[in-house]
Amino acid sequence: MQMRVMQWNVMYDEDPERIVEVIQDVDPDVVCLQELTAGYQQRYSDVGAHIAARLGYYGVHDYGRMALPNGRDADVGCGIFSRWPLERHKSLVLQAGEMVDGEVTVDDRRYTQADVMTPDGMVRFGTAHEPYHPHFFATVAKRAMTETILVELLAGGGPAVWCTDLNTTSGSQMIERILKVMKNAGPALDQPTWTTKPFHLAHRHYSGLRWRLDYIFQRGLEMRSAEIINTDVSDHLPIVAELYLPSHHRRTSVKRPRV
Repeated sequence: MQMRVMQWNVMYDEDPERIVEVIQDVDPDVVCLQELTAGYQQRYSDVGAHIAARLGYYGVHDYGRMALPNGRDADVGCGIFSRWPLERHKSLVLQAGEMVDGEVTVDDRRYTQADVMTPDGMVRFGTAHEPYHPHFFATVAKRAMTETILVELLAGGGPAVWCTDLNTTSGSQMIERILKVMKNAGPALDQPTWTTKPFHLAHRHYSGLRWRLDYIFQRGLEMRSAEIINTDVSDHLPIVAELYLPSHHRRTSVKRPRV
């Protein structure tokens, strides 16, 4: 059985209906999203719940308080959405948020994980959105977050997929570390996913599709194909990968005795 997987940072202020339309066009079996919000958009109190309902998918998502590039604070998080049931889902705090005088001084960053019960067997999925650095460096804190995720994701030794916005470019030591235990399931790492829109934060300005920040990694599966999807929804481009479970990971049927 082939499994279509989608990774996408959907940008906190995009219209959820436009996000749903892109996902429906791609028609993934499992989609992992970052920058979902709760209590931020006037029409949508919980964007993750809205997307799950519109897709008709099982979904898990979690939020933490973050400072947005536009100067506002909001509950922002990641989610896993699947046409198949989700089991044993969990959320871990990667970076505890801090507030001073009612304003966010340190973002709350979280990792979301769930076991997707595909018709051929269980595949563990994880998703995260690691902190921004003006030069996209793999800081000590981000490397520690990555190690925490790898321990959780790969525990048990079964098939696993990590869909993520690492805010780190593809040539970093952090990516090299991940590739020692997982494989790149997306297109070639020199293909950029950010930014499709001018982006301003503090004194930094970014424009042009120049950086690879988004990834799909996998262990224990086989890859058919991968591509980056062109869209003007969000400042990140989605990644889509076609994966399948090798025969040794698939469920075996048990014949019932005749009575």
